[in-house]
Amino acid sequence: MGLVDLINRRRTTRHFEPDGLFLPRETIEEMITQASAIPSEFGVKPWRFIIVRDRERKQVLYECAYGQDLIRQAAAVIIVCGDTRVDALVGKNLEKKVDEGLITAEEAKTCLEIVRKTIESSPRARLQMAVRTPSYAAFALMLLATERGLATASVSGFSEEAIRRAFHMSDRFIPVQLVAIGIPSMQHPNASSASTESTSQFIFHEDMGLTDI
Repeated sequence: MGLVDLINRRRTTRHFEPDGLFLPRETIEEMITQASAIPSEFGVKPWRFIIVRDRERKQVLYECAYGQDLIRQAAAVIIVCGDTRVDALVGKNLEKKVDEGLITAEEAKTCLEIVRKTIESSPRARLQMAVRTPSYAAFALMLLATERGLATASVSGFSEEAIRRAFHMSDRFIPVQLVAIGIPSMQHPNASSASTESTSQFIFHEDMGLTDI
């Protein structure tokens, strides 16, 4: 199946068949490994994945996500987390590349300077770096699940602090989004369809023209 077919086939499923599928940890880890092959900023992988399959742990996550039933219904929910210390990751990665002779010390210095300037460019820059690439990985996971005939939903409604406490995350990491995977409910067969709205209103060339639309 081609990429365009996968994108068109993917649907957001809000109701899963409770206990309708058992997903072995090996299958989920394989998908995460494949998703981790996506491009990442500055060549590092600023993400962590928490796989939640246990019924009791899904109940905890359900409470963190304001009581959304699909969390309890899904066969598994993956908490995709972002690393706010991308700069530290880049430094280690560059040192390794210099040691291996892949880049020069001067090139490493230049790259680190770009990272520093990016982070200092705005108060939100570090947060944005922690969110961008993990979001790519989350979407890749959804496409990989679709390829396997599974249904998915991206869940962004949750309490960050509640998840942090319940799943023992340090302040360095932030939960970016949840990816629920399972079999769509037979009682709710119509998953959300892709929008047929024209994209012309979203596309600009060269600049946005200061529009608020």
